[in-house]
Formats: sequence, structure tokens, C-alpha cells
Amino acid sequence: AMLANAWSSRGMQRRFWALLGAGCILWTASQAGWAYYEVFRRSSVPDPWFMDVFLFVHLVPMIAAVALRPHRAEDNRKFHGPTLDFLLLLVWWLFLYAFLVFPSQYISPNKSVYDRNFAVIYLVETGVLVLVLGIAARGASSGWKMIYINLMAASALYALESQCLTVAMFNGHYYSGSLYDIPLLGTVAWTAAIALTARQQ
Repeated sequence: AMLANAWSSRGMQRRFWALLGAGCILWTASQAGWAYYEVFRRSSVPDPWFMDVFLFVHLVPMIAAVALRPHRAEDNRKFHGPTLDFLLLLVWWLFLYAFLVFPSQYISPNKSVYDRNFAVIYLVETGVLVLVLGIAARGASSGWKMIYINLMAASALYALESQCLTVAMFNGHYYSGSLYDIPLLGTVAWTAAIALTARQQ
């Protein structure tokens, strides 16, 4: 739905929807890897797991999409400005991941340290997304404000849900298909609904 919005839009709005779509594709790749392990290999997902970087990075294009401020009047901004901003944002978050998570994942493997560090930095990243959506909503027109507020609420639900799921995993209470997955499905449905109704708004 987001890529369809990008296809039918122009300028910054096209880049906004394309970046959101790219974030959702990375998110889907992480979920597809999880499904591959559980459905086809009939084994639990390894922890730590290399696909966690896809899960972590999927929020970066979403933050960059909001930073484009597509609700503002189109101006003469060149493509290289937003592209450079996105690359700097990506490098910054990858640096944080490499500094805080990577050592306990590969250099000196320690599952409990890895899980704790990943949960903390992922919470910070989702918090940044919620914050930039809130800031963008303040100065937006009514249609864009509704898009931003709905994305912010869905992202806040996702942040809360992912932390609850992490705690459940730590305690050995989580399994695929448990009640912890209902808020995740709600977040996915909410995000899809935002993209599908965006043209009317």
C-alpha cells in the first residue's frame, strides 16, 4: 500500500511513501526469516540472530521519511540533500548498533548482554520515531496531521508491544501465536490502514 502511494505521488511525498515502504520491506524480511525457521525448519530462531539487524534498521527509513517533511510546500530541494541526510542517519544508527550490540553478538558472544542491549537501543530507536512523528504532526495540515498522529500511535503501540514481547522472551513465556502477537498484528493492520486511507486524507 505504501509503495502504491509512492507510485501515485510526486516529489517529497513520493520519497516519504517509498521510505516508509522500504522500512516495511525490511520489517517483513525479519518476520519472513522468523517464519522460515519455525515453519520450514521446525526449529526455534537462533539468539542472537543475524536478521536482528534487519529488524533494527527497518526504523531508519521511517525516521528519514518523516524528516523529509512531505507536508510542507514543495520547494527547490535537490535530491542529494535528503539522500545525504538519509545516509548520515543510517550510518549513525548502524554505528550505535555496532558499538552496543555487535560485540556481544559476534566478538564475545553473550546472549543476556546482547538481548538487553538490543532491547534498550531498539526502544530508543522506536522512541525517536514516535518523537519525530509528534513533532511533524504539530506543524502539519489536517490531512497530514491525521497520517502522522496515526503513525505515531501505531509506532507507540509497536514500541510497547516489542518491549513486552522481549520481557516475555527473557522469561520463556513467548511462543509464536501467543497473545503477545495480537498487538503486533494490530500494529501491522493499523499501519496498512493508514497507507490505504492516506489518499482520502
